[in-house]
Amino acid sequence: MNRILQMLVRPAAGFARPATNRETWTTLAGLAVINAALSSAVTAVVGVAELVALFFLTSLVGGLVVTLILVGWVHGWNLLLGGRGLSHTFRVVVFGSTPGLLLGWIAVFPGFGTTARFLLIIWSFGLFALGLQHLGKRPPHRAWATAATSLVSGYLVMMAFTYVVITRVIPMIFALS
Repeated sequence: MNRILQMLVRPAAGFARPATNRETWTTLAGLAVINAALSSAVTAVVGVAELVALFFLTSLVGGLVVTLILVGWVHGWNLLLGGRGLSHTFRVVVFGSTPGLLLGWIAVFPGFGTTARFLLIIWSFGLFALGLQHLGKRPPHRAWATAATSLVSGYLVMMAFTYVVITRVIPMIFALS
């Protein structure tokens, strides 16, 4: 919990303090449970109480899976741009995802979704760059370039995937029924 608070208020000190793989996995699990619990509670308040258990499970598993995919994505770009090993990237992504995993439930409230997601992405982007700089011992311009490349390319891939699903997969499913 101390590491989580440190990443929110003093991220440079949080990245400066060494972390073991076990502490990183524990932090990820804790953040995913907190995110799933808060998102489920907000979902119940907003008016979909029947789906709270399902929402909790999908939020928990989805948070973990998306974080691990993000680790792979950032690590790929990190290696291409001269970065260090997977354990460094894993720590950067887990600790850099703290704002989104801890405060992502705010986006469930109607009217806050887009703005909240945008601010949390920008915050995490800054933490990724800071973490790559501190943990990877990289110059600031390389760390920011890696974070920016990961973010922009990730969104382009996500938009392309969404386009294919909306224009090809969904119509194909409806044509089968």
